[in-house]
Amino acid sequence: MGDVWADSAYQGSFKDWVDQTPHWTVDVVKRPATWVWVKADQEPPPAHTGFQVLRRRWAVERTFGW
Repeated sequence: MGDVWADSAYQGSFKDWVDQTPHWTVDVVKRPATWVWVKADQEPPPAHTGFQVLRRRWAVERTFGW
C-alpha cells in the first residue's frame, strides 16, 4: 500500500516500527560509504569523487525542507 523513504538516521527503531505495520515498507536512503576496511596487504578501492545522484534522496531532503 505505501512506501516510506527515510534518511539513514531512521534505520533503527523507526524502521522496525513501520515494518510491523501492515502494507507499509521502509526504504532507507543511504549515502555511499566514504571509507572501507581493507587488509594491510591490500590496496583500498578508488574513492568516489564529485556529485553523485542518490536514489530518492531528493524526496527525503525536500520533505525535511518543508
